[in-house]
Amino acid sequence: TVGSAEIFPVFALFKWRWWRRYSEWPGLPLATFPFLPLPLPSKWHIRFLPAIDLAAKYGPEAADNPALVKQISVQVRRQMQQAIDDILRRRPSIFWGSVFERGKTKTAAKTT
Repeated sequence: TVGSAEIFPVFALFKWRWWRRYSEWPGLPLATFPFLPLPLPSKWHIRFLPAIDLAAKYGPEAADNPALVKQISVQVRRQMQQAIDDILRRRPSIFWGSVFERGKTKTAAKTT
């Protein structure tokens, strides 16, 4: 999902020790909320990636292999990051436009 983080943009992040100790948060964000209690209108793009059939490739005993689990998780994160980077590269704006091509039709080449 790309676009959901832009509804309340963070302008600053205050990292106070006492705040972390009592709240267990890494910092206190200064965002548009509560100054502007309505979210900004942003364009969201959601892309569903193909399922990964791990059972067919590795089998159930692979779940006990920490190195293999880490390798698979790195692969999955890499695929997800590539999909996000692709959407970010193609989107024209945070607030409008689409990453999908519209109005372009493929015309067949005419032969005479």
